[in-house]
Amino acid sequence: MLKEFRPNSAPPKDFLAFWQNTLRELSAVPVRLIRTPVSQKAAQDLILEDISFESLWGQRIHGYFLRPKNGQPSSLVIHAHGYGSNCTVQWDWARAGCSVVGIDVRGYGRSKMALPDPSRWGYVLTGIRSPEKSVLRGAVCDLVRATQVGQGLLSSQHQRTVLYGRSFGGAIALMAEGVAHLADLLALGVPSFGWTEGRHFFVKDGSGQEINAFLKAHPDHTEDTMLVLR
Repeated sequence: MLKEFRPNSAPPKDFLAFWQNTLRELSAVPVRLIRTPVSQKAAQDLILEDISFESLWGQRIHGYFLRPKNGQPSSLVIHAHGYGSNCTVQWDWARAGCSVVGIDVRGYGRSKMALPDPSRWGYVLTGIRSPEKSVLRGAVCDLVRATQVGQGLLSSQHQRTVLYGRSFGGAIALMAEGVAHLADLLALGVPSFGWTEGRHFFVKDGSGQEINAFLKAHPDHTEDTMLVLR
């Protein structure tokens, strides 16, 4: 039975060109970074800032920048969030000596307005008619830009970069590193996406459920949808 669900051996023929063009398009968007200090008493040895910047299509992405006050060189950890959650401040990582950038990708939390017209079928189906308009393309770029912003904020104090994520956040981290090559280490837990056809058969909730519901209503779109997700 499993032979029927083998993943495709190769990505779409234009895969590399697609992402090269995407990164060029992202690089043409001005960062326009905004930093706002956050007053907090919980950890006097740490500095917390709200940050926002522009990403693909000029959408403004919101997050935070947390770092130790001592000014010593540190590792930089970049993270987003799960499919059904928002970004939360990771105090323990900073107490352990890391600098941290966390973001809400477009359509989530404080970046909700960066996805003005989400699909009624679910987040992952937004822009599903073409790879260029897919929300996943934008979300990957959001994490790529967050990594670039974090590295720029630390500058000479930056030792290494870690992309961290679980589930949806892990998938975005994996895809961002796969196309932009910015990290020294990936720390991932059960990243979603990757084997598109297999998820169509095996995943019963979350983004997989949304995709299956859409394809049940529009079976004639199955091949095109699988291609976009790949």
